Amino acid sequence: MKIRKGFVSNSSSSSFVVAFPSIPKSEEELRIQMFGNDGEDMVWDNDITIGRISQEVFENIGISGKATKKQIFESIAYGWFPERPEYPTIRYNEEGYKEELEKYEKKLDKTAMKIAEKFIKNNKESVIYVFSYSDNDGTLQSTMEHEYIFSNLPHIRTSYH
Repeated sequence: MKIRKGFVSNSSSSSFVVAFPSIPKSEEELRIQMFGNDGEDMVWDNDITIGRISQEVFENIGISGKATKKQIFESIAYGWFPERPEYPTIRYNEEGYKEELEKYEKKLDKTAMKIAEKFIKNNKESVIYVFSYSDNDGTLQSTMEHEYIFSNLPHIRTSYH
């Protein structure tokens, strides 16, 4: 038996589908949309300021652009979300496994698409973006994944643990 004595990573990442009231034209406008009128230098967590979080999200908006329906769907379907159907209990080597898995995947896709379509419909006057952050990419990314930086905006968080 081998025993690992070194560092073992237990990283995670999360995807966020976020509806903004408008396309932010500046980091300051984005900060106000995300946090209200709280000061830019207010510390959020891990000594990371709201201004730094706003800067990162603003840069990500510039890179990713507005989300498509497909991106929203995939962001939901490929991770864990509260409404995710229960995975079949049948074992991979049992008869009927392939069929059960196909039924599950269809149900999963249908559920994720319903959630995506509802989110789009409920936020039709908004601009929707998809972001992904991982706690494996340093303190800033970890804070952005685990904290509630989008709590003032309509959003869906999907976890990839």
